[in-house]
Amino acid sequence: MGFTTAAFIRRNTSELRKKLKELGYNCSSLRCDRPCLYTAAYLNVYHSIHPEWLDNEDIRKTNDIDCGTNEELFLAIAALRDDTDENQWFVTDSPLSVSYDDDVGNDHYFTEPKGSVFFWDINWMHATIISGNYHKATVEELIEHFKGKGESMSNDFLGDMDRIGMDAYKQGEEDAKKRAIEILASVLENWVHGGDADCIIAEFEEELMKK
Repeated sequence: MGFTTAAFIRRNTSELRKKLKELGYNCSSLRCDRPCLYTAAYLNVYHSIHPEWLDNEDIRKTNDIDCGTNEELFLAIAALRDDTDENQWFVTDSPLSVSYDDDVGNDHYFTEPKGSVFFWDINWMHATIISGNYHKATVEELIEHFKGKGESMSNDFLGDMDRIGMDAYKQGEEDAKKRAIEILASVLENWVHGGDADCIIAEFEEELMKK
């Protein structure tokens, strides 16, 4: 009994290692600074590994979950276990009616609609389910829920920022061209019956400066 699902992430930070330890995993690697992390759920341990190991089918099992760089998904799958509900995600099968007491003993009630995904923390541990059904989220449901969430930038951070800056610069150029064309068209429309070229240019520059 214990953790049930092996997973790996193509990231390794001190914060991730800290959260794995809080979940109940122990590190079994002599080195903790390799680029990726892998949870061996059946042993309640995690490993610090090289990325090429993850792509070698002879080394890793085919049913291990590849979380990419999605930290939230990785931690949600790493937390799956069969002996407790704590720190895991659940899905409502029907509307839930829930009650709980606050610190001074007052009763509170709320509902969770069908299909809601909620995290079982200390508040849920002290709550009472009055009516409704729910189940522990499956791996497939976790993947769907965390799709696009918790994704990190690639390791080439400076390259990412350079590309983002270049895209913004190019977009600014396009916007400037579009505004200039619109202003010039407006000026020329006013001078459609003729006019001095210098005056047209002067008016165009004046209108351009207003923008």
